Amino acid sequence: MTNQNRAPSEQPNRQQRRRPDLPPEVLDRFGAAAYANVGLTLLAEATASGSIRSLKVGRRRLYRISDLNLWLDAHAEGGPDAA
Repeated sequence: MTNQNRAPSEQPNRQQRRRPDLPPEVLDRFGAAAYANVGLTLLAEATASGSIRSLKVGRRRLYRISDLNLWLDAHAEGGPDAA
């Protein structure tokens, strides 16, 4: 069965077709946005401003979970030491 004959819900989306397995401590931009519970635009803006660290591997932008946690802690209410 080709993609043309499948119902729209059965067709793999672009990310599912092209996403190779990543080590568990590294996320692509879709996974990083989902992990941080933010939109892709906010993640891209934070990356561009340098407030969140990322890795550029070829054409891909990757994020370490530890860097996402640091970024989230810095934006927690009351700062990184808030309980």
